Amino acid sequence: MDKLELVDEIIYLAKNISGIKIVIDHCLMLNTFRKTQNTLDELKKLSKLPNIYAKLTSGTHGSPRIFPHEDMHDPLKKVIDFFSPDRCLWGSNFPNKLWSKGSTYKENLKLFTDELGLSDYEKKSILYKTSKSLWF
Repeated sequence: MDKLELVDEIIYLAKNISGIKIVIDHCLMLNTFRKTQNTLDELKKLSKLPNIYAKLTSGTHGSPRIFPHEDMHDPLKKVIDFFSPDRCLWGSNFPNKLWSKGSTYKENLKLFTDELGLSDYEKKSILYKTSKSLWF
């Protein structure tokens, strides 16, 4: 989950397995209280490969604060910049009550629809288009 030393192995797989698409769930457990800059550095390395995607589920559980998790806004925007909205996707953290302490399911979604200040294009990509292109 946050074993950053495995990033080179992920890069190796992404480069050497034809047709593979890799989704980095929870953005390597990106948070604002431990290994934040190191995690962002590793995510930036991963973003250089076009077949690696970032699942932005760390937006609520990466913060020790309650909604709207202002401390996670900048890290999430950096990840979106690294990967582009076309390779980022939202995740619900279902069951939300277990994984997104301090946030309801509605707030988890609202973080992306209202709080981050994303453009309509970014929202559409992150909340729908990227997932659809990967799994449907």
